[in-house]
Amino acid sequence: MTHLPEPIDIVLAIPGQWPDFDTLQVALAEAKNDFILTDAEMLHMVNDQAYAISWETHEPALAATFETTGKGLIRPDIMARIEAHTFTLYLARACDDAEELQQMMEAAAAILEQGGLAVKLETAGLAHPPATWFKLTRRKGTDKLVEAFVQLVRASQPNTFYSCGMHQLSLPDLCVEAPLEAEQAVMVMQRVLIAVQEQSPQKLQLNFDIPCPSGQKWAATLAKDAFFEADDLFHNPWGRYLLQTVAK
Repeated sequence: MTHLPEPIDIVLAIPGQWPDFDTLQVALAEAKNDFILTDAEMLHMVNDQAYAISWETHEPALAATFETTGKGLIRPDIMARIEAHTFTLYLARACDDAEELQQMMEAAAAILEQGGLAVKLETAGLAHPPATWFKLTRRKGTDKLVEAFVQLVRASQPNTFYSCGMHQLSLPDLCVEAPLEAEQAVMVMQRVLIAVQEQSPQKLQLNFDIPCPSGQKWAATLAKDAFFEADDLFHNPWGRYLLQTVAK
């Protein structure tokens, strides 16, 4: 039997302008959404999910990381407030399935409702403004998990695109090597990553319609993740599919 890695801890960073920890703790309790904060954890009182927390004071470099990982989608007024943040709440938990990922999204949304300014996935290098996070949290289906937890990147090498973050779903990431425009590459990667969610992650079947250059077909091979070192938060222990075009 193939040994599979253990789920990794997903780490979310949520900055805010709270005057102190007690203020957020009381506001969350008064919201009556079943979440509470202790000194060490964020707990959901109904489903018993617990998230390890870290409470950090103002970090001067934090805003720049949100600017980069937000891909220009975080409004300037929100960025100004992140620049002036007082504290950041970090949530961490390993999620075994889509239901637990959804619950973690709801936990982060509860902090946003009490003054959190944005959500950054430390384990994927991706940040979302509140409106996007709320929309994804409410959306039905599991295909949204790719959009919420995974960033798509154009590599420095020509005709190379890759994903980062599928390890948070306990699934392989993806690298695409093909002469595609950026918009085409995003569409291809989204379709393939959703297929990885729905199929056996060790045997991907490309039996669906994805754009391909004339006279070519897609071939996928699963290998170790060579993009990130094993001790990097972005490293995927489940590996990475290499998707390439080959002659028909």
